[in-house]
Amino acid sequence: MKLKLEQRQRQQMKLKPQLVYAACLFAFGLTLGIIALINTADVRTAAASNETYYSIADGNWNDPQTWSTAGYEGTAATDFPRAGDMVYIKGNKIEVNDWSAACMSMNISGSESDETEVNISGNKMLSITQSLYLDNDCNGKNIEINLSGESRAIVGVDLVVSHQTGESDININLIDKGSLTVVGNLLFDLEAEKGLIRLNTDDNTKFNLGGSLTMDNSTTEGQIICSFNGKSRIMVNNDIETLATIRDMTWIELNENARLEMKGNFVRQPSPDDFGKIESFDNSTIVFSGEVIQTIPANQNSTGEMNRLNNVVIKNNAAAPYQVELEGTTTIHKSLRIELGVVKGFNDSGDNLVALNSTEQFINSQLTVADGATYYESALARHPEYYNSVTKKSETMEQAEKD
Repeated sequence: MKLKLEQRQRQQMKLKPQLVYAACLFAFGLTLGIIALINTADVRTAAASNETYYSIADGNWNDPQTWSTAGYEGTAATDFPRAGDMVYIKGNKIEVNDWSAACMSMNISGSESDETEVNISGNKMLSITQSLYLDNDCNGKNIEINLSGESRAIVGVDLVVSHQTGESDININLIDKGSLTVVGNLLFDLEAEKGLIRLNTDDNTKFNLGGSLTMDNSTTEGQIICSFNGKSRIMVNNDIETLATIRDMTWIELNENARLEMKGNFVRQPSPDDFGKIESFDNSTIVFSGEVIQTIPANQNSTGEMNRLNNVVIKNNAAAPYQVELEGTTTIHKSLRIELGVVKGFNDSGDNLVALNSTEQFINSQLTVADGATYYESALARHPEYYNSVTKKSETMEQAEKD
C-alpha cells in the first residue's frame, strides 16, 4: 500500500510541478496549524515517551482504561495517547472527548468479532501529525470514522484506506459541520470482492485535501463511492484519479447544494479500462480553479459510463494560452459561470461544444473560446458566437453565492 502511494507521488512530482508546489504550500501552512494546536506540555510528554497504545475496550480517548501499551490483550495503561505516540484501534468504539486529542500516527483495523469506530463530536478535535491508516485485511466487521457537531480532525500526511477481504464496509462520515483536513493524499484501495469504501459528507461539513484523491478498485462487485451532500464544501488540491475494472462501481456524486472545488483534473487510468465517473445533481456545483490546464469531463467515457455536470464555475489562471479544455461533447444541465480562463475545444468540428440544457446562464467576464469550440443553449438554436456581456443570472447561481 505504502509503495503504491509513493509511486503515485513520484509520478505527480514529474507531471504536475506547479500543482505539487501549491500543495506543498498548503501542507506547510496546515502543518504549522497542527503544531500550534498541540500544547507545549503534550510535546514534552510525547518527546519523553513515544509510546505505542492499543485499544482494549470501548471508551473515551483520555481514559487510560481504554488503552494498553502491551498489545490488544494487554493490561490497562496508566496514561492515554498524546502527540508523539502511535495508536492502534481494533474492534472497539473510541470517543474523542478532548479538544486537544493527538497522536503521531493511527492504524484502525477490522475485527472479526466487533465493529471498529472512532467518533469525534461536540466541538472536539483530533490531530494526527503523520498518517492515518484504515485497514481491513480479514473477514472483519465494519470500520467507521464519524465527525459531527463542529468537530475537527487533521491528518498531517496521508490518509490510506485499504480493504483487502470480506464483505464489510469502511466508512468515513462527516455530518453536522464536521471538518476533515488531510495535508497529503487520500488513497482508497479496494481488493475485497464484495467490499465497500465510502466517503460521505453532509450538513455544512468541510473536507480539505492537500494532495490527490485516488480511488483504486480492482474488484468486479465492490464499490468505492465519494458522496458529497447537503451544503458540504470539498477542496481537492491535486488530481482525482480512478482505477477500476468495471463500470458503475467507482464514482463521485454531488447532491443537493454540495460544492466541489478542484485544482487538478478528473483522471481515469486506462488500466485495464478508463472506468470511473463524476455526477452532480440538484443545485450542486463543480469549480475548476487550478493553476494548471484543467479538463472538463465529456458526457460519456470511452467505456460508456456517463458523467453529469449540473452547475460549473471556471476560474483558472494557468499560465498558458488556454486554461480549460473539453474532453469531448459536454452538457451542463443548469448553469455555467466563467470568472477567469480561456476554454479550448477538443477539435475543430461542429460537435466541439458545450451544451446548456437551461436557457439561463451567467458569464461573469468575457467568454473567450479557442480552436473552434462553440457554445449553445439546447432549448434554442445553436449560437456559435461568443457571449461578451453579462446575461441573466440564474436563481441557482444566486443561491450558490449566498451559501
